[in-house]
Amino acid sequence: MMGSQTQLNTDIQVKPSKSQVVLVSLIILSGICYMAGFLFLWENKTHAWVPLIIGTSIIIPSIFAWFKSQKDTDLENSKPTSFTDGRGNQIVTDTRALMSPEVVQNMERLFCTLTHREPLPEPDGILDKNGIPIPNTVDEARSRVDQANQQAQEIASTASIKLGMSHNSEQGVQPLIDEPYSPKIIHTNAGA
Repeated sequence: MMGSQTQLNTDIQVKPSKSQVVLVSLIILSGICYMAGFLFLWENKTHAWVPLIIGTSIIIPSIFAWFKSQKDTDLENSKPTSFTDGRGNQIVTDTRALMSPEVVQNMERLFCTLTHREPLPEPDGILDKNGIPIPNTVDEARSRVDQANQQAQEIASTASIKLGMSHNSEQGVQPLIDEPYSPKIIHTNAGA
């Protein structure tokens, strides 16, 4: 006859994180109120309902707040989500930001606007109300288009900087590390 031996070990840790510490504390306080109320009921005290009402008024908002914050707490250590287009532009966001369809749509619009913006083409002139070209207005039309392109570029640059999408960085010449000892390299690195 064969014998089998099974062993099961578990380690359960209940540790609230961040703002849930407050919620757990409120639930414990509510439990104390309930225990006091039931003790008063056991002893036939006339005002046993007071701690029961206090416990209920604490537990209901605490449970609601716990359910409201649970999904954000669960996604706390999730990996960030990254969107990259064909030009190398990239937006990295917290996964919790993607819970709302409106946020996703707004990010898509912003990303497309910033990365696929092209300047207006050279104009041939200005049109009147009826769509007929006005003669000798090429210079004025070019001035207006240049001004519009410049304003659009300023807005796009500001938005790119605010979102961390700017790829402009300072570049300098780095000396070769594998090159043999040279006083010229040492003086270059020392700023002399």
